[in-house]
Amino acid sequence: MRTQSLKDESGFTLVEMLVVMAIMMVFLVGVGNMIVSGVRSSSASYNLVKMDEAANEALDTMARQIRVSTCLSNTCSANSILFAGDVDGDTAVEAVQFAATGGYLQRGDALYGSSELPMVNWIQGCNQVTFTYWYYNDATGQFNKINMASATDWNAYHLGIKRVDIELKMSGSNLSKTYAGGVALRNQLEEF
Repeated sequence: MRTQSLKDESGFTLVEMLVVMAIMMVFLVGVGNMIVSGVRSSSASYNLVKMDEAANEALDTMARQIRVSTCLSNTCSANSILFAGDVDGDTAVEAVQFAATGGYLQRGDALYGSSELPMVNWIQGCNQVTFTYWYYNDATGQFNKINMASATDWNAYHLGIKRVDIELKMSGSNLSKTYAGGVALRNQLEEF
């Protein structure tokens, strides 16, 4: 039987092993970057979905409650609304207020006529809420926007408000988005 020398055995040289290891490192870094990018994209998508859900809940709830209002307060502004109506269908009239403060959409409610309307943080990530009030002009047959900078406009037209547009500016986790909705009022408004 013949013995072979070590020189005749085939295998990888040190240089070949270093080249293979370098190629594998480049491949692993590329795969790692793809995984990190996928995780970031998934996180951003999740945060966007959560923000969409919160904004849609806020818009739906505000529209549903404003729709049944029977009076709007003289303290309403472009950034706050205070109204009264049977918002939960129990025949009791509640006063409800919405405003944005400190990164939250806040909500306050109490029985109509209560002296205190405590505001509580409701939807996180809301930087601003804007209300636009529209009255119906019988003479022209058109909706006209109330100029909130003019007390005269509010006093002259607030009982004729038929529509309220709502805009929410939401942000969080390096995302920012504006949501809008509107609501037609069902009832003839009375003094608050």
